[in-house]
Amino acid sequence: MTRPLERGRPLEELEGVRWPAPSAEATSLVTAVYALRRRPVGELTVETFAC
Repeated sequence: MTRPLERGRPLEELEGVRWPAPSAEATSLVTAVYALRRRPVGELTVETFAC
């Protein structure tokens, strides 16, 4: 059974997995992905992912 998505919570909380901060050598893409995991799911849009 699936639970309804809690759009006010970030993916990090929904998964229950917290990633450590990206390393100083991380690419801008990796840094962006880490930041997106901390944003509430309901705030994510197609424009969020536009490069």
